[in-house]
Amino acid sequence: MRILIVEDEPVSKMAMKRYLEFMGYEVAVASNGKEALEESRERRPDVVVSDWILKDGEDGLYAARELQSTHASNIIMVTAHRLEHVREKAQELRVKIAAFRRKPISLSNLAELVESVAEPKA
Repeated sequence: MRILIVEDEPVSKMAMKRYLEFMGYEVAVASNGKEALEESRERRPDVVVSDWILKDGEDGLYAARELQSTHASNIIMVTAHRLEHVREKAQELRVKIAAFRRKPISLSNLAELVESVAEPKA
């Protein structure tokens, strides 16, 4: 399974990447929406794990909307902010998010969540 992590915080990004690779996943990383779109076109991820608020004021939901318009990935949105606010914003933008989680999220819980939102392979 291919996973794309969109996270601007380097330590969190690398911890998620290393753990998910250890669990046997193929993992790519991006620090912003532009990089996420480039990685998505190249790698066609099955699941995207994205931070909501990225550096430079970028909104992870806008990146998620663009990702879904080009490639139908399941998206997990993680945030340190109120989940209700993020859900409302996703509904306003008509972005389908498979799961919302608050930070910090344990790496084992993240791996379980990735499995639960992934499309079953025929």
